[in-house]
Amino acid sequence: MKKVILSAALLTLGLAASAQKGSVLVAGNVSYSSDKVEVSGTDTKVNEFSIEPKIGYQFSDNMTVGVEGAYLNHDGAYKLNGTAVDGSYDTYKVGGFLRYAVPFSQTFAAYADLGAGYKSETYEVDGVSTDSKGDGFYVGLKPALFINFKNNFGLNFGIGGIEYSKMDYDGDVSDSNFDFTFGKSVSVGISKNFGGAK
Repeated sequence: MKKVILSAALLTLGLAASAQKGSVLVAGNVSYSSDKVEVSGTDTKVNEFSIEPKIGYQFSDNMTVGVEGAYLNHDGAYKLNGTAVDGSYDTYKVGGFLRYAVPFSQTFAAYADLGAGYKSETYEVDGVSTDSKGDGFYVGLKPALFINFKNNFGLNFGIGGIEYSKMDYDGDVSDSNFDFTFGKSVSVGISKNFGGAK
C-alpha cells in the first residue's frame, strides 16, 4: 500500500509558544491527506480533510487554557467493526486543551497541547441505506515547534501526536483506539498572538 500524505497543513493559525501572559490564542489547522489503499485486490483512493479551530487564554508565561473543536471527513476505504468497507465517515470533536510552552530563545519555542473532550462519528457504507453512528471521548497530546519572525508572528511545525479514544456505536458495539502519528503527519502554518502584557 502506497501512502501519499499531504497533511502539511494548508493553513494553520496558532498561538506563538513564546507569547506573553494575558494574551489570547486564536488557532486553527486545515489539512488534507490522500492515500491509495488496496481493498480486495482493487486500488481505492482515500481522501481526508480536517479543520481544527481553537481559542484560549494564556494565564502564565508558559501555560494556556482554552476550548478546541475538530471536523474530519474521510472518503474511501476504511475499517468498520474490523471489516474493510468502501464509503465515508465524519468525525466531530469538542473539548478543552492545556498548552505548555518552552521558549528556547526569542526566535524558537516548543509547545505541547493536551486535549480532551467529546467525540462523535457517523459512518456511511456504499450501497447500504443505513448509517452507523457513535459517540464517546478522546484524550490526545500534540507537540509542535514555533519559529518567531517578529512580534510573535511566525510559523508552527507539528509532527503528529498521540490520541486515545473510546467510542460506543449503534448495535451495542464498542471500540477503543490508540492512534500514534508521530512522524506520520506534518503541519506547517502561520501564527500570531494577540494582546498580553507589555
